[in-house]
Amino acid sequence: MSLKDFFVPELLFYNMKAEDKSDYFTKMSQKALELGYVNDQFEVNVKKREDTFPTGIQLEECAVAIPHTDAEYVNKEFIAVSVFEQSINFASMEDADAVLDVKLAFMLGLNQPHSQLEVLTQLMTLIQDNDKVNALLNAGSKEELEKILKEL
Repeated sequence: MSLKDFFVPELLFYNMKAEDKSDYFTKMSQKALELGYVNDQFEVNVKKREDTFPTGIQLEECAVAIPHTDAEYVNKEFIAVSVFEQSINFASMEDADAVLDVKLAFMLGLNQPHSQLEVLTQLMTLIQDNDKVNALLNAGSKEELEKILKEL
């Protein structure tokens, strides 16, 4: 399955406003719950997992985050993409004491063990491509963000 098959238009956010990562998790979880992608335990568990296993990744030119939680909280698979209006602090995956200014997040909702490794591999390839990351960060609208993701 291709990475682009996991992107859901209703879960793509351009210039998303969030006070901090907790606010971001709440907004994303509520929207995914409303759409039937997750159950009501997703939010608390994505927050818990992020506290234990941070997902911030420092790239060459910016930082991204890939928050997720266990399959049991996901009804339908998805990848939610958020380009933040203002950067949000996430702890680094490599050093939990390091704080990263994240401008782009990919929230994963995966419930099939075989797809998890494949999706993470494809996503890591994507975020290591500076041109593609810059295109996402510089999208001028939600429609442009969606178009870029469809062309991956």
